[in-house]
Amino acid sequence: MLPPIFRSDTLGFVLKLLSAQYLLPISEGPIPEGAVVIAEGKIVEIGPLSKIREKYPDAPSEEFNNTVLMPGLVNTDTHLELLSLEDDGREPNFIDWFFARLEHKQRLTPTERRANLSEGVRHLLQCGTTTVGDVGDYTGALSHLDDFPIRMTLFPEILTSAEADVQDRYQASLALVEEIIGKQSPRLTAGIAPYSAYTVSKNLLKVIGQQATQIPIKIHASESFAEMQFFFESTGEIAERLFPRLGWTNSLPPPHRKTPIQFLDSIHLLSNRSLLVGCLHLAEGDLQTLVKRQTPVVLTPRAQKYLKLGESPIGKLKKAKIKIGLGTNGLGPKQSLSLWEEMRLLAEDLKPEEILQIATLGGATVLGQEKEIGSMELGKRADLIAVKISPKTSRKDLIPHLIDRTTEREIASVFIDGEKVRI
Repeated sequence: MLPPIFRSDTLGFVLKLLSAQYLLPISEGPIPEGAVVIAEGKIVEIGPLSKIREKYPDAPSEEFNNTVLMPGLVNTDTHLELLSLEDDGREPNFIDWFFARLEHKQRLTPTERRANLSEGVRHLLQCGTTTVGDVGDYTGALSHLDDFPIRMTLFPEILTSAEADVQDRYQASLALVEEIIGKQSPRLTAGIAPYSAYTVSKNLLKVIGQQATQIPIKIHASESFAEMQFFFESTGEIAERLFPRLGWTNSLPPPHRKTPIQFLDSIHLLSNRSLLVGCLHLAEGDLQTLVKRQTPVVLTPRAQKYLKLGESPIGKLKKAKIKIGLGTNGLGPKQSLSLWEEMRLLAEDLKPEEILQIATLGGATVLGQEKEIGSMELGKRADLIAVKISPKTSRKDLIPHLIDRTTEREIASVFIDGEKVRI
């Protein structure tokens, strides 16, 4: 436990001082024997412990031995309501998985949804995640979220079909967005998530783009070969299996002769507020379109590998300076919510420093929160984690060590707005 909070008569702030073997600000290199000073939930000082202690001699402190103090991780794509999705034991297939998640969502009760959200947040914190971009249906659960210490961007999901109540469900999603915004919560923000351009009509996507000008729009795009085939030729598994399952037996569109990204750009849905989940299959010109529209990309390496969706062109994305965030998607109990496991799958393509940046400041940037979180800088929120490391870890080996070895067991403490969270 922290000592009683100290109030400085000269500064008029409530102060806390945290120190560790290393500070890892992300915005700069590791600081050996570093310290951070927190006032009113924000970072007001950062640097070597000796200098910080000299400036704040009476501030109560908490010391973390054999530990690195760093920004909390930012998981840009979860589906916490799918935590109870059962594994049917069949060979992974994207279309079968889509049907399973659809049926699961339809069966969920508000009580089960709240339980999944609670368990998911607990697991995220245990893994060192302090901010999350979650997709789902929050009907009957929003008041429950007020008690969660984690920072959340909630994306009510839009999945349409030929059922008669599709308009009502769309309006319900918009009502959830308004309710989230109306809460004016410092930790809850709103987005909206039409699942994909093949499960939401062109006209409805246009309406969403016109109405959701102040919030992020998250949509799956160029995620599978089946999707590429459908948009170019109107054939393949989406046309033959998914459309009939959604009741669109006689509604198959003519071939678009476009990639999904070209299609989304043609209806003006790409911008710096659109988050594309996937982007594994990029045709000629797609990358340039993403650069031109400043559209961020969310990668979910383990889900993409499990569902055999393809290899991420992360090297090309990084070289093009496209904003990238990491997520864990929603495979249910067969997959943890640990971003450390996602990071390890990127080790062959990127430097350790690049990987950790994507999982922190990169994710914050994708969610439009880079001015508040993602790095340890003056004026930012004190969303921090203390991660146990070997006492012999050198400054040079620190980040590779973190990525290679960190699990839930190494997360010693989590702070949101400078307050320690019980995990």
